[in-house]
Amino acid sequence: MIITCHSKFFLPLTIIFFIMSIILPYKGVLSFCVYNKMEDGSTMYVHQDSGQSFFGKGGATFHHSNIPTGKFQCCPVESRQCSSKSDKNHMVGLTISYTRVGGTSHGESYSVQCPAGGYAEAHRSSDKFEVKVFDMDGNHIQ
Repeated sequence: MIITCHSKFFLPLTIIFFIMSIILPYKGVLSFCVYNKMEDGSTMYVHQDSGQSFFGKGGATFHHSNIPTGKFQCCPVESRQCSSKSDKNHMVGLTISYTRVGGTSHGESYSVQCPAGGYAEAHRSSDKFEVKVFDMDGNHIQ
């Protein structure tokens, strides 16, 4: 009897939570991403310098090393470690550098401002290294 009584309450709650889990994610999870689009196989390094909350500063900032060509890393806007505001236009500061294939030292470093809902692409061919920044809609902004 107790199981039957509780199951009458749990079934509607389960259905409600299931429906909410389907609907709520469609509000749009925003994140900034950094893509390694270098053509020569260089490995990318990225470190967030600004735009994160007080609790995200220091060791908890967005940073990744050894990102191979064709790969990327992202951080959700909702994560206070990556953005102090849940605003797709809030700017975050990133430093991006690379290591040539088989190399041990970093190449040039670029500091860029990227919208928390946007993305940055690192490009390198021959000896030219550049970082392009885009907003959430794919508009080139830097």
